[in-house]
Amino acid sequence: MKSLVSRLAQVLPVRKKADEPVIVPDISRVLPVSPASATSVEPADPAPLETNSAQSTDFSVDELSARAEDAVSSYSDRFDEWLENDLRTLTEAWTRASRGDATENIWREVATAAHDLHGAAGSYGYPSISRLCGSLCRLLDAAGDAADPALIELHVNACKAAHAANAKSLDDDAATSQVCEALESSVRQHEVAVAG
Repeated sequence: MKSLVSRLAQVLPVRKKADEPVIVPDISRVLPVSPASATSVEPADPAPLETNSAQSTDFSVDELSARAEDAVSSYSDRFDEWLENDLRTLTEAWTRASRGDATENIWREVATAAHDLHGAAGSYGYPSISRLCGSLCRLLDAAGDAADPALIELHVNACKAAHAANAKSLDDDAATSQVCEALESSVRQHEVAVAG
């Protein structure tokens, strides 16, 4: 973490001193300005930025590293709770959609829940769930409500099983990786069948 913060401190923008002029580029060739809106208006101080070194910050690299680690640690305790909520949302949406009389809005809930998990599960420390939901998103994008219900059910159940097994690494869990590969293969086959 310390080396990451050190590198970031060298390239991230820091606030300029108040007495330094603000450089405003002329973008009129890119975005034409109409005569009516060309009146001069003084902008509020936009907290000007410049690239500077770590020496110009109020914190040392060690202090920034410690603060970053504390922030990550404070959130990581909640990752499992957030993942469980997202899984519950997906499961409940799929339960409603699988009843047979699902509306377009219910199918949208399933797709949204799968998409949210696809994006967040990796950050929560569950790359297998992210991969499974990516496959589910692909299935739903290709087939929508014509998707094979058994294949959707397998994806949802695989996500719940990966969470229950605490499958936080695809590299360490060959079975989880094989399930992901099998479902991805099934989705590709289903895409061909639906497109044909």
